[in-house]
Amino acid sequence: MKNRPLALGIKIGIFWGSAVCLLTWLSYLTGQGTRIIEAFSFSLYPGYSISPEGSFIGLAWGFIFGLISGVIIGNLTGVLSKKD
Repeated sequence: MKNRPLALGIKIGIFWGSAVCLLTWLSYLTGQGTRIIEAFSFSLYPGYSISPEGSFIGLAWGFIFGLISGVIIGNLTGVLSKKD
């Protein structure tokens, strides 16, 4: 099976960005979990806030972080699974 780090990065990026966006909307609409989201996300994602605009900023940052993480994981998996 061929190792495809970029494909893995895109998949993880879509998942993580969507999760951040969804959780932001849930928190915005219900008011639940705002402290946890603020503590975690404000330090990682510049410009992010629990608001409709912030959900799209979180979506973009989440995609970027997921993409980078997925590519790193894919490359490490490829390097570590090589047989001599």
